[in-house]
Amino acid sequence: VININPSSILDVGCGDGRLLNSINLNVKKLGVDLSEEAIKFANAFSTGAVFKVADVANIDFDFEVVTLIEVLEHVPDDYIPIFLSNVIGSVKEGGYFIISVPSDVVPLTEKHYRHYNSQLLTEQVEVNNDLELLTEDWVYRETFFSKIVIKLLENKYWGINSSSILHKFWNWHQKNYSLGSPKDGAHIVRVYKKKYMEKSSGGSFD
Repeated sequence: VININPSSILDVGCGDGRLLNSINLNVKKLGVDLSEEAIKFANAFSTGAVFKVADVANIDFDFEVVTLIEVLEHVPDDYIPIFLSNVIGSVKEGGYFIISVPSDVVPLTEKHYRHYNSQLLTEQVEVNNDLELLTEDWVYRETFFSKIVIKLLENKYWGINSSSILHKFWNWHQKNYSLGSPKDGAHIVRVYKKKYMEKSSGGSFD
């Protein structure tokens, strides 16, 4: 378990802001996304975070924690090196970079350029050698039974509105399916720490 108590968090590709709005910490939180519609939604339900339409390349501050959650699979192959360079460049030295991507256990979808295994993720993320890998987890086991149950609960034909039933199901799902392996984990989640360099660059969000 890694204990992180940051004073600033940047969520790249924040979408509707769900992640930052769910973090109950009195810290500086910034979410950026290229979708104006998503940012409007995020700001409408903001719990203290700041959301704006922006490219991470134009962020002039360094953050103690930078998150990239289910974003990298949407980035074209040719743009990945510069994109990741900009994202990792926004992490303070000694700060943390948290990334999650869909694993190649899950079939590729229309909106995704690729899904990942450990080797591919390492090749793309660790190319500049600025990061130290702290943890890697495979989460949400993909099984036939779990897929059937989720489809029964969430589909376009009907839904279950009973909070007690849904609460019991998600507790059961969390207990039995939250952690997986390279053979059945639907997502890869990694936590990196940015190494200290001789010279520091960039300003501070503080």
